Amino acid sequence: MIPHSEQVEIDVSSNLGKTIAGVGDATEALEALPASAVVGFAAAEFGKSFGEGLHALSEEGIPGQLQPGELEGALGTLGINAESLGEAFGDISGFVEGSTESTLGGAIMVEATNAAEARKMVADIGLVLRATGTQGVTAISGNITGFSVRSPDLGSKPLIVGTAGEKIVIAYGPKAAAQALRGQAQTLGQTPDFEAGKKALGSTPISAFAEGGPTLGLVEALLPADKQEDLAEAKPFLEKIAYLAIGSEAEGEKTNAKVIIGLQK
Repeated sequence: MIPHSEQVEIDVSSNLGKTIAGVGDATEALEALPASAVVGFAAAEFGKSFGEGLHALSEEGIPGQLQPGELEGALGTLGINAESLGEAFGDISGFVEGSTESTLGGAIMVEATNAAEARKMVADIGLVLRATGTQGVTAISGNITGFSVRSPDLGSKPLIVGTAGEKIVIAYGPKAAAQALRGQAQTLGQTPDFEAGKKALGSTPISAFAEGGPTLGLVEALLPADKQEDLAEAKPFLEKIAYLAIGSEAEGEKTNAKVIIGLQK
């Protein structure tokens, strides 16, 4: 942990992240997120690490839930080839926006290497959900082709899962889905705190960012009443955080991560 005049830097080095070794720079994807994002993240070559992780999970299984090999078999019944699934995905990015439960929104965007395969995969998942009697599933078309899910557990907005060109979108609410698809006049990369965090990371590619005040406000709004007291104790310290900027890079079998905590002036 290294103190600076306006930031605190935390450096971490680990050999536990071998599955993400060799991951590229997703800075541009993170910078392109909407300026309204309270939290944003991006990762390059998501498909590679996802495929490796899915295969490892299937081989090991989950005690009491999935037998070894059962997961890949279940995906096969949906017409999804687990071995090539990772190759169908490229970079991933996502954001959360809003300051209250009613204004909460967000989306995850995954690059698809084959638009036709992406549409088929999403359509197959939607068909299976409807065939199994899952409530609140509706097919959608237009700017996004796929399905939406409405449920009291999800709140007042639908979960939208679909494809648009060579992009798979999973969004909470129509506004966030639209944000995920259109080019942004004002982007996260243009905000002063993001620029400060990126600069403080130096040569380490930035992969996640959070605005301190808005994030704290959103957590406070969503936190259950029985947890509010714990947050109140930490709040005076958390209020001093202007932003968090996180970056990482691989070095052989080792992953080096850096966290910049920007302080309120």
